[in-house]
Amino acid sequence: MSSSDRDRQAIKTHGQSLSDGVESLHGDQREQGSTGQIPGFRAGTISHQLVAELSPSQKPPVYGQVFQTDAEVKRQRELLQELAEVYRLRVDEDFLAAIRDIALEETEGQEHEVYYSNMEWVTKVTKFDSWASGASPAQYFQRWIDLGILYPDLEPEVLGILKDGRIIVRQKAVQGRVFNSPSQLQAEMERQGWEKLSGRKYRHHETKAVISDVSSSNVILGEDGALWPFDVVVHDLGTKDPSYKPPDSSSGES
Repeated sequence: MSSSDRDRQAIKTHGQSLSDGVESLHGDQREQGSTGQIPGFRAGTISHQLVAELSPSQKPPVYGQVFQTDAEVKRQRELLQELAEVYRLRVDEDFLAAIRDIALEETEGQEHEVYYSNMEWVTKVTKFDSWASGASPAQYFQRWIDLGILYPDLEPEVLGILKDGRIIVRQKAVQGRVFNSPSQLQAEMERQGWEKLSGRKYRHHETKAVISDVSSSNVILGEDGALWPFDVVVHDLGTKDPSYKPPDSSSGES
């Protein structure tokens, strides 16, 4: 076995160990039922539990579009630190170092540091405070919940919360082709049933889902030919909303 092969095997083993540790960390919470505080939320995931605790009376407003008061953001950030202990989400710098150590590639965006490991998972670490200018933790977690409902194969989940408030999340990596221009992306979006509303905002003709922040850095064309908006903001889940009820045909609504 060559040294490069041994290095790859070491990275794979280390990555599996980290993944196993994460699964063990969250395992018992995933077996818990819904808090019942927010109608339509699916049971058994850390993100749903956190949102139910942070925003118990209503679904958080759309991330990046509706700004919350400084007092509300401060309240949620303080509560999140308590919840990190309650739900065993507290991780330290060694955990983050392990993620960086096994990364085969790393990039950086406006909101996150991004790490690719084994081309299977993408791990994202929020930049301190930069992601939440006017946004609350509940809005941030709701963003990933909604993305997971719209694209369940992405499997977004929370890995941990650092003491300084940074949040670590991960999702499945998607292999595919990057669009070379906004016009090329728009043409493919429209071909696959998305109508451009304004700027980077689109609505799907069939599901009525609405997403924004659609760009060539946030959407790729997968090897399966499907569009993968892996880092967009969901405004409306449309018919994908768990609480959605189709119009009553007997009433004449359409």
